Parts: sequence; structure tokens; C-alpha cells
Amino acid sequence: MRRLAIWCCAPLVLCLCGCVKRAPREAAQPAPQSPQRAQIEEVSFIRDFQPTGVAVSSTGRIFVNFPRWDPEHYCSVGEITSDMTLRKYPDDEWNSWQKGKDAKDRFVCVQSVYVDKNDYLWALDAGAPNFEKVVKDGPKLVKIATGNNKVSTVVYFDQQIAPDGSYLNDVRIDPAGEYAYITDSGLGAIIVVNLVSGEKRRLLAKHYSVKALKGYAPVIGGREWRLDSGEVPQINADGIALSPDGSWLYYHALTARALYRIRTEYLKDWSVAPQMVESKVEYVADTGATDGMETDKGGNLYLTALEKNAVIRMDADGKVTTVAADDRLQWPDSICITPDGTLYVTTSQIHLMPRFNNGVPRRTMPYRIFRLKIPEG
Repeated sequence: MRRLAIWCCAPLVLCLCGCVKRAPREAAQPAPQSPQRAQIEEVSFIRDFQPTGVAVSSTGRIFVNFPRWDPEHYCSVGEITSDMTLRKYPDDEWNSWQKGKDAKDRFVCVQSVYVDKNDYLWALDAGAPNFEKVVKDGPKLVKIATGNNKVSTVVYFDQQIAPDGSYLNDVRIDPAGEYAYITDSGLGAIIVVNLVSGEKRRLLAKHYSVKALKGYAPVIGGREWRLDSGEVPQINADGIALSPDGSWLYYHALTARALYRIRTEYLKDWSVAPQMVESKVEYVADTGATDGMETDKGGNLYLTALEKNAVIRMDADGKVTTVAADDRLQWPDSICITPDGTLYVTTSQIHLMPRFNNGVPRRTMPYRIFRLKIPEG
């Protein structure tokens, strides 16, 4: 197990050399004082490796994932342990893929992790390192039993479900554990998996609700988010969330303003033709650029607001409030909410990567994970 500079609920950092040093303290950022907002608490930080997803088990175990976007890649899925190390999860072999290797039983480019109500960890592998061509046997959904840390099921996606150009982004498992819902942010689509029968289908692939909004340039960190070429990245269906009872699926293209939803009964019923599924999509609201999404047990929907360095909440009546806003939320990425009402959020600093800043690295190490107690209401 490699010791990394990771802090977890303590002011000490374990360095690569194994010695213990006191972590430098940054100037405290003023927390918003509005009664509708919660103060964020730093849970951990990770040096050098860029996390996107976070998932927390019912026992408080914290899992993170690292897409293969940078030349140096330590692991795809890791667990932040109590002794302040990052442990490759579930083992070294699953995290051992290199270009040219068989990808069948190895992670290639994991974009998100999710813990279901039975404490299974699901790791979604886009199978497309650095957003390039999809690797054979790369796109997959891996189910891991956190009780014994063993892989229990692997769902593979062929070219029909994850064609070249696709990038599997986020996943949710329905409360019964029978269906998985996945967004494709590369080409734009919703993928539905019957976890009992193994059937899969790709839906809404031509529908506007899963597509980036042309001409929309999110202003993140005070600057329009653009590639070095000046073009706005076209990131399609990204964030995804299920209502607590699993009857509604919410989703949002990243570079778009609108949030949509659809009843899952239409997604789960293979007799409903794809064209009919498209007619069942409902517009919810304009929220601006959003990455991660999740619902709490009361049915409130939480979204990361990239242009505001914030997490916002939409209640059942459509009322939107800011739950937390802080300059430290540099590209709030993925959200997970534990049963006790604690929200965890990663800060991936995507807008500060060299590819969006004329080749200049503007990310500030380390990457941080925050949590906050969800306000009542």
C-alpha cells in the first residue's frame, strides 16, 4: 500500500517518505453566514491525483475514483483509510491496467463510484483513457462487496451500448437493486441495465435533453470555460439522480442549463419503444452548469453549481436554495449523501487543467473532499 499525502479528520499528513509532518494551514476562507447555508468541513485531501467521484458506506468508509486523464496514474479506485493512506481498491490487480494490457478484469478509466443501500460499491469504467478511443472490454460496471472487498459482478458494455466516442459518466442503482441507470457524457444517452436478466439498452441518444447546449459557455472561476481552441467543451448527459423510491430519474447535460426527468417505468419496460420513451421526458428547471446530483431521503434534489462554487437544493415545489457556497469548492464534482444526512462533495478543479488554460497548469494541490450536514427542510 502506497502512503500518499492524505489528511483525514486530523491535522497530520503522512508523506511519501513515511515520516510525519504537520500539514501547512491555508488561510481560512470565510464561510457564508446565511441561515440557509451550511458550513463545509474538509474531510481529506489528496496530493497529485485528481479525484472525481466519492462514495461513502453506511459504516463511514470513504471511496474515491481517479479517471485516467493525466500521464501519472496511481490507481483508478481507492479507499481513504483510517491511517491516512490511499489503498488501491479492491486490490492491486484491478488497478494494474496499462496500455496494451487486457482490460477485462482491470479498471481502465473509472469516472464514478456509488454505494447502494446494501453497501455494495459500484465502479463505472468509461473505458476511454484521456477521452480517447474506447478500449476493448474497458466499458463496464463493477459491483464490489464492501463486506469482503471482493468483486461480485461485472457488467460489460459492447460497442452497441458504449460505442467509440461514448464516455460513461455516472451511475445510480434503483432501491430494489434490479436496475442501473448510466449517463453517457461523450455522445449523450441514458443507458439502462436490467441487473437481473443482464439486458441493456441505450436510450434518448438523439434527444435534446441529453445534449450540451450549443452557444452556452459556463462562467467558472470568473472565466468562460473554453478549450485552448476557444471552443466550449460539449459535455452531454452527466449528472444523474434517482428519487428515493426510484420512480423518477433526473439528469442534466454538463454544458447546458436545463434539468430533465423521466419516470423510470418507461425506462425499465423493454416493450416501450425508444421513440415513446423520448415523448415521456419532462423539463424541470434551468439550473445552469451542473456536474454531480443526488437526492436525500426526503426527495430534495442537490446539485453542484459550477458557476457559483456551490451546492444548491431543489425541493419538491421547485424552490431552489443555496446549501453551501465557498471559494474552496473549485469545480464541485460528485455528491454522495449518507443515511444520516451528511453530504460529501469532491473538488476536481477541472476548469484549471492545462487543456483549458493554454497549456498552463493552474490547479492548486492538493485536491480536497468536503462534507456538510444537510440543513433541515
